[in-house]
Amino acid sequence: MNRQKLCAMLVTSCMVFLSLDGLSRVGFASSTAYFFSTDDMESFCQQFLTNVVMLNTSGYQTTFSMELPPPTYSTTHFDNECSVTISNGQNQFSAIFSFTDGKLWFFDLDASQANLNVSVAQDFNGSMNGVVKALTNYQGLSNAAFRTDFVNLATAALQTQELAVENENFSLQIENTTDGLTATCFEKIAGEYTNPLMSMRLTISETGLLTELYDGISIHHVATTNVTMSEDQAIALAEPFIQDYGAENGQNISAINATFEYRQDVLQQRGDTSALYPSWDIEAWYDHVENDTYGYSVIFWADNGQVSAAGPDTLVGSPTGTNNPFDWRLLLLPCSVITFAGAFGVYQHRRLRKRRK
Repeated sequence: MNRQKLCAMLVTSCMVFLSLDGLSRVGFASSTAYFFSTDDMESFCQQFLTNVVMLNTSGYQTTFSMELPPPTYSTTHFDNECSVTISNGQNQFSAIFSFTDGKLWFFDLDASQANLNVSVAQDFNGSMNGVVKALTNYQGLSNAAFRTDFVNLATAALQTQELAVENENFSLQIENTTDGLTATCFEKIAGEYTNPLMSMRLTISETGLLTELYDGISIHHVATTNVTMSEDQAIALAEPFIQDYGAENGQNISAINATFEYRQDVLQQRGDTSALYPSWDIEAWYDHVENDTYGYSVIFWADNGQVSAAGPDTLVGSPTGTNNPFDWRLLLLPCSVITFAGAFGVYQHRRLRKRRK
């Protein structure tokens, strides 16, 4: 399946789920303690643009617009946005700030209508200095301790000229993209695993401006690292689901894959969409395709052994007329990850895999 069609399916599925949740979200928003006043929002955004983005707005007219975005998948958290237009008649910038519970988690600057006349693009040292400066100033605005690790790792990368550095609790990956230099800091879960939700990512353009920031660590947390279910137990509990479904279609199990990862409670089964829990993802393949079904998957919460989700893995037709597998588990991703999936090209999810015949 091509990327456009897959993204369309995912977004449509999210919209269906969100529409069912809309009324409760609106009710919650009216009484939340995290609501921004217009003055507070404008003050924060102005300081961010000046000190973090490093955009000199003197001589520019700045227009702020605060709004509530469409209801999200969460009934326990409150979202709002601020759109900003910066113009002086010759150049124009537009920016979007997204907040959850009063914490910035996404920023994007569009300078496509600005004539910045860049004669010399930023080199690695210049861009990394920009990363360090942006992080240092952002920490002053948001006061989050983990960003000190990001600053230290970025400084180490600048000194060693390495694209990947790490310490005991965080790892940093750097890459050059068409948008500029991108630095992503992942928090290590249980000292080993990573998840894009528990990361912070920023991009410095060739002009030296910060054009994108994602701060998932500020709005997500790991609920527990306690694991009570082993891989063998997860497979044993999943097999009856897989065998029963296959028997209905005359299919037998040909292989089973077990994947351990930290998964977000997107469906609020455990009460908080911002929390991540350990999980086992058991994916099975049948010996042949029947009724477009080639396999079956079961997801368990690894800390309590409960089933999070289960269902068949099916084939869907692509525009070229060929069939490609569609993973229904992608529908369990939060819409923030779906929307910004392209931003996580450097994400390498460390997981345990084992295939059995």
